[in-house]
Amino acid sequence: MINVFLFLSAGIITGWCLKKRKKALFVFDKSLTASVFLLLFLFGVEAGTNEQVTGSFLKTGFSAILLSTGAVAGSIILIIPVYKLIFKDDPKEEKK
Repeated sequence: MINVFLFLSAGIITGWCLKKRKKALFVFDKSLTASVFLLLFLFGVEAGTNEQVTGSFLKTGFSAILLSTGAVAGSIILIIPVYKLIFKDDPKEEKK
């Protein structure tokens, strides 16, 4: 666990030192995106080769789809009143 904190700290220090170098930040941003996609792909490969995951995919897949659909629908339904509350129009601004 200490390795995780050391690497995170090293990254924070490096980012702080390079924050004014736009080209370096652009390269880091692109490499970070590529790394995330690579990790997602490798995670998919690992899940696809695991017999327990593929064997129970139909049973757990339906539950996962149902839960994720409910989470997305609930988020959409709840964000509307929160959005209106935060970004409500100020009547004083319209008079100017």
